[in-house]
Amino acid sequence: MTKAASKIRFRAKLFRPAASAKVGSWIFLTLPKDASAKLPSRGMTTVEGTINGFPFRATLEPDGQKSHWLKVNRKVREAVGADAGDVVTLEIAPEALQPTIPADLRKALADEYKRSSGVNAVLLEKSTLHKYVPKTNS
Repeated sequence: MTKAASKIRFRAKLFRPAASAKVGSWIFLTLPKDASAKLPSRGMTTVEGTINGFPFRATLEPDGQKSHWLKVNRKVREAVGADAGDVVTLEIAPEALQPTIPADLRKALADEYKRSSGVNAVLLEKSTLHKYVPKTNS
């Protein structure tokens, strides 16, 4: 697994859900839309980064408003000394997963790509695996 090169920097306010407004319950933040737009996916995205300089790794979830939200766990919240209502500084980078494709699967996919025309070739080209499949004999 490798890390993406570009870091996304922003500030965000911490919130506590109204349903669990008691002190010590979980908190979250919503990414600014411009920061969220720099992510590789509108869906769930795993990131590594820092909150007020404290390192963390988490999965951002879509918020249904063309952005993402992040649940800030107690360990991070206590380490950065922040709570609901505080503004924190984040620096994040999406993880770029590099799957290991077994040789036999790579060969089968390459053979299918060469053999196929029409729909199968188009589907393979559009799949996540297409960049790992050789299009010529290798």
